[in-house]
Amino acid sequence: MKNSFAHHGIPESVVSDNGTQFTSEEFRKFASDWNFQQQTSGPRFPQANGGAERAVDTAKAILRQDDIFLALLTYRATPIPELGASPAELAFGRWLRTTLPSLPTNFTSRTVNHDQLRVKDEAFKAKQKFHHDRHRGAQQLPELQPGDPVLIKHDGEKGWKLPGEVTKMVAPRSYLVQTDKGPLRRNRRYLRYRSSDDSAGETNNTSGPVIVPDALRHSPEPQQTPTPAPDESPPPDEPTAHQPSSGGYHTRSGRAVVKPARFLQE
Repeated sequence: MKNSFAHHGIPESVVSDNGTQFTSEEFRKFASDWNFQQQTSGPRFPQANGGAERAVDTAKAILRQDDIFLALLTYRATPIPELGASPAELAFGRWLRTTLPSLPTNFTSRTVNHDQLRVKDEAFKAKQKFHHDRHRGAQQLPELQPGDPVLIKHDGEKGWKLPGEVTKMVAPRSYLVQTDKGPLRRNRRYLRYRSSDDSAGETNNTSGPVIVPDALRHSPEPQQTPTPAPDESPPPDEPTAHQPSSGGYHTRSGRAVVKPARFLQE
């Protein structure tokens, strides 16, 4: 890390997992001496450290190549499609000469508009987040407050078994919980508010309503759509999916569905 910092400068913060090499007293002293903040991801939640996990996959793919240095050169000189610039261009402000033929004018130094690239990067990440949340059905869970009783569950377990009490929020969507086994840090998705109906440590319900106190409800309840009167009916000009109309079948967007000729009877 000192070698990397000597090349590119000291970062303001370093995000890592909870490996002993990052949670040791020696690393805490190193962070204090070099003046950067350390942030660790939630235990048993590798998605929180997705950037480092993806970088490890890229490094493994490069190490599997016959010529490692040629693979590194290709990786650093390849433009990022979403940004329109390569990692080398972002770092040095110029192209790198590779084995591919290129015009000499491409290797002249130029000023990179980092503000414009940062806007493009944030827009692309927001688009990725939107499609990921829609595909996974992700929802924003209400925040927990210190002193809230909770139950802990992990992937692979059949129920919410371990009771605890929230101590504090140590990072966004990451909480420190005091349990009979000692303090544990867990992501919000593994914590469920424990109501008076739950038997501490004995509930195995994986579904059903979760009772949340009024203090945790930060968003208003969705408004219910009024039910139309019995004599009301939808307008006849709005065909729905798989509903026949005068022109045949139409999709929900209005596109006509035409059967192939081999299925039509003469």
